[in-house]
Amino acid sequence: MQRTCLALLGLLWGLSLPLLAAEPAASADSADPALHTETVDLRQFPPHQVALDAFARNCFDRVITFAKPFADQGDAQMQYMLGVAYALALPQTLRSGQNSARYIQLAAHNGNPYAQWSMGSRAHCRELNSCDDADDWQSKARASWEALARQGNAQAMYFDALKGEGWINYVPWFSRQNQLDKLEKAAEAGSKIAIDEWMTRHREAFKKEGGVRAALIGA
Repeated sequence: MQRTCLALLGLLWGLSLPLLAAEPAASADSADPALHTETVDLRQFPPHQVALDAFARNCFDRVITFAKPFADQGDAQMQYMLGVAYALALPQTLRSGQNSARYIQLAAHNGNPYAQWSMGSRAHCRELNSCDDADDWQSKARASWEALARQGNAQAMYFDALKGEGWINYVPWFSRQNQLDKLEKAAEAGSKIAIDEWMTRHREAFKKEGGVRAALIGA
């Protein structure tokens, strides 16, 4: 039982990263203030919209209620969201951990790149029973992000910038420049997390450059 609980904790930690960088349709931009008035009747809103809004606001109990029907019909995005919700909703039980793994697996098999990346993550592939195929799952995730990025999907452009592969990523200077260029395009397409990452990297570069200049002047 103790080993099972530790495994579940590993799964929760591993799923926290994809949650923080959730899919564009479930980002904070999709949160609808009208859904959070004191007298709101959720039945007047499309269930799919309610599920997306709940995920954007980390309302995991509501995600479980409204995403499950779509997930059980094969919606890969809803399956991923439901898997994350089961992992992070409280209280945690063995059953919620099993449900989380099940829906993450379903989402991955149905082509959701965030679920595919989770399946390939060494941090918790054991809980998802996918360690033997971890590299294949991450390759599938990269291919999915690259395809979505070509279609102008801002969040996929962000992940393609950070997780993409190719010869250019093995040459440090070209790799950094390539990532900055891709992050800039993702930011221009509307990814807020790409904007933050791009600005952080530029601040670090400016600090480093300023330090070098100061050292040269002092010398």
